[in-house]
Amino acid sequence: MKIYLCLLMTFLFGINIQAQEKEKDTLFFKFDRSYIKESESESDLIFSLKDTDNTEMFYFKRAEVVNGLKPKRILCLKETIRQPNFYNKSNVPKLNNNQLLKYFSSKITYLVKEKSGKKEFIRIEPVLAIAD
Repeated sequence: MKIYLCLLMTFLFGINIQAQEKEKDTLFFKFDRSYIKESESESDLIFSLKDTDNTEMFYFKRAEVVNGLKPKRILCLKETIRQPNFYNKSNVPKLNNNQLLKYFSSKITYLVKEKSGKKEFIRIEPVLAIAD
């Protein structure tokens, strides 16, 4: 009887853990060359923002390139970043880097780039670097 009780508890506990895992939201942003600067680093491709400060640099690094996705909606990255919880025009620095890092770390994020008439989906990850 104890074995059945232990198995039942293990089964129920396992279901409870799986129910608590939350799937990340997926966001798609149009690759806007007027706001996003693409550059090569030593080991990867990075995407920095026009609003980035020189002392604390928030940027995205390329994780992978995927094709054939079908997003329901493609958003504007500039509009998202310039929301009041991430951006304050009167402050120096303008960006709240910690809030941006927290927000984008909890999402699966893609930049949608037109290449030869086809859409390329670049999965990106947020990075916060502090300059020396």
